[in-house]
Amino acid sequence: MVLGFGATPGILASVTKLSARFEAALRGKLAQPLHCRSAARWIADLSRRGFAVDATPMSQGTPFCNVLFVARKVV
Repeated sequence: MVLGFGATPGILASVTKLSARFEAALRGKLAQPLHCRSAARWIADLSRRGFAVDATPMSQGTPFCNVLFVARKVV
């Protein structure tokens, strides 16, 4: 499972990871590892693959660390 939230230390990231673990447990996939990346790393990885990336924080009003990524292939 690869999640698109920031992997930087912090309360929001911790709550998001805990929520993902809880969801995995409900689905019977508790042993499945989480692979977390920071928003900066997502942007760098997508950019290296030829995408222009816009990242918009989507956490306002929630206890989670969410970012919306819009990636467009550069031609």
